[in-house]
Amino acid sequence: MPLTLFMSDKEPLWRSIVQKYNLVEYSFQDGASWPFAEAIFNIKYDVTSDTTKAGRLGFHEVVDTNAMVVRLMDDFQQRRFIPAFE
Repeated sequence: MPLTLFMSDKEPLWRSIVQKYNLVEYSFQDGASWPFAEAIFNIKYDVTSDTTKAGRLGFHEVVDTNAMVVRLMDDFQQRRFIPAFE
């Protein structure tokens, strides 16, 4: 089932989460782009990347993906966009 179809009736659920956790009021559609998410999670081929060339060209700074996700989730919680993890 396409993600856009699966998520099409979830606005009332989102409203109840916003109310329960005192989150910032914004519409479900404004909070997510289901067609974009579907495109990312529904890739039919393997994705491989190699950053060696970027390093050779002087791009040496790297970002730890796990640390970045934790930082973003903390920020979203502080801004009351998402509920705190329990």
